Amino acid sequence: MKISIVIPVLNEELYLPELIKNLNLQTYPIWEVIVIDGGSTDYSLLIKDNKLNIKYIKASRGISNQRNVGGNNASGEIIVFMDADVYPDPDFISNVITKFNNHKLKIACPYFLAYKSTWPTSLLHHFFNLLHSLAQYKYPTGAGCCIIIRKDVWLNSPGFNTDLKVIEDVEFIRVVAKKNLFRMINVRLYISDRRFRKYGFFNQLRVYLNLSLRVLTHNLKSDKGIEAKYRFGRFQKKK
Repeated sequence: MKISIVIPVLNEELYLPELIKNLNLQTYPIWEVIVIDGGSTDYSLLIKDNKLNIKYIKASRGISNQRNVGGNNASGEIIVFMDADVYPDPDFISNVITKFNNHKLKIACPYFLAYKSTWPTSLLHHFFNLLHSLAQYKYPTGAGCCIIIRKDVWLNSPGFNTDLKVIEDVEFIRVVAKKNLFRMINVRLYISDRRFRKYGFFNQLRVYLNLSLRVLTHNLKSDKGIEAKYRFGRFQKKK
């Protein structure tokens, strides 16, 4: 099966090279890597690689729009949406495709683990993995840092909601999962804890608890009752 990796970026020069390096080490061949740039002003787009088929596309800034552009330009049978700050093991794609096909899935997310982080942050990631695993049968929930979906399912989906600033990934998963089988698959993917390091563990915990409340109450499309907007890993008061 041909695999397309879609990576939305905005000033990711500190993380994108490491991800490209890890994608090069995959035991399963990658058909193409599509980097969707939302207007980077750093060196994100100067990364050169002679092994991977990397395509750079510029798009209007916005995580949902960038993912949509990437998905629409993907030619593989399986699309893997990835954030730039993830760290896949060499057998990640191989394990994902095996479990994806064995369970006849249409859309899926792996388990997310904190990369080289503190024990409280690592424990919190395990907690959310357990929560998502228990909820997946009735309330499918995942994270945009890695979503795997079949191309034909993508083409028949509405894409990511560009009107949402947060939880657009959860809404997308739930919309698609209404007609297509979604599961959390037992494959680990390490993700950066940069928000925890930048904003502090307890502040980030508060952010996630607020977002989790919105997910559990199905408040995915409205900011009503929320006294702050989520921006760049933290809550900021509305002006």
